[in-house]
Amino acid sequence: MKTNLLAPFDASQPTVTGDLMREQEGFCYGCHDADGPAPTDIQALFAMDSRHDVSSVDQSTGSKVECVNCHDPHKVSADSALIHPDTGAVFNDGITQFCLTCHDDAPPAGVQFPPSATGSGFDKSAFVGSTHDTELGANACMDCHNPHGSTHIALLLNRYVVADNNNYSMGNGDYASCWACHDENDIVEQDNHFSEYHKKHVKSEDAPCIACHNAHNAYDPGEPGLIDFSYPIAHDFNFSFVDGSDPSTAFWINDTASRGNCLLKCHGEKHSSENYNR
Repeated sequence: MKTNLLAPFDASQPTVTGDLMREQEGFCYGCHDADGPAPTDIQALFAMDSRHDVSSVDQSTGSKVECVNCHDPHKVSADSALIHPDTGAVFNDGITQFCLTCHDDAPPAGVQFPPSATGSGFDKSAFVGSTHDTELGANACMDCHNPHGSTHIALLLNRYVVADNNNYSMGNGDYASCWACHDENDIVEQDNHFSEYHKKHVKSEDAPCIACHNAHNAYDPGEPGLIDFSYPIAHDFNFSFVDGSDPSTAFWINDTASRGNCLLKCHGEKHSSENYNR
């Protein structure tokens, strides 16, 4: 595809290392950079630590995505800037559906994911119908992510610590991605649907939000609190299932939905079984 794009008359022939104008994204940056005329400096976003791998350097890992997987300069407009990555037609549905054309475990031809993810994986198909999907609406992905690049992991708009034993204090910004919608004081300092246990776990026991919650979907479909213990298990947190429990039975809500139950061993403490009022 890159060879099909026009380049300045004095661009090196053939492609040479460092000659960005022979790269597809380099050609796009001719307008989408700090000098314009496009209103957004896309080049600066793709220079950030967390980004989609459009450059040949980033693609040395085996990952691959190009500007034209999302945009066709001959079809799109300011009002409809996206194309369907599978069909090439102008895309006019919500952003969530657009993102899921790749992040559904079946990316379009030519698109490849990096070898590993900092978060909970690249397949987000179970996001559909989850609490955040239904609460945030058709453009939910962009409430948390910048599609081009970010200074935070996973292209997030705000900070989100995913390390175990994180020494958190109110206002330090460690979970700012959550506080963009949820009130930090209400969640951590006040009694709520998890009683006083958010304060105990997050503030007193240094457990990160991702130890219990998956922002995209719960382990059990329909569970409103987005409870999913897959990340801590996969990343060797001080965390295990006890008394024959598994990812589904380690947390459950009783039939009246008035009480929750937890059956885990985390940070050395065994919950066998710990109950709380919802």
